[in-house]
Amino acid sequence: MIFLNKIFLPLLKLKSKQKVNFSEIIIIILVAVLIFGPDKIPGIARGLGQGFRAMKNATDDIKREIMSQIDESGSVKEIQEEIQQAKKSMEEVTGEASQNLNTLVDDTFEGSVKRS
Repeated sequence: MIFLNKIFLPLLKLKSKQKVNFSEIIIIILVAVLIFGPDKIPGIARGLGQGFRAMKNATDDIKREIMSQIDESGSVKEIQEEIQQAKKSMEEVTGEASQNLNTLVDDTFEGSVKRS
């Protein structure tokens, strides 16, 4: 039991940025074979695969449902249109401000000023 604690406790404390290297994977496989036996390993792997597949399908269904609700409501399109309108109005205001500033500079220096 002490041997298993020395192997599994460090694995449980892995942080998301740490990676499991090849030798650690081999140790995990050997311990799994010792605990469950070689007969049950394929069944366990199959069950884990089915579980992961079911989880992936569930998350895909949730994502699809959320996206369909967004598409139906058109809220994304409305937001994009509002952003485009705000962008146009900002361009108009900055264009007018630039023209006014150029006119002010030209009037101040009594003639056209070279601009780059």
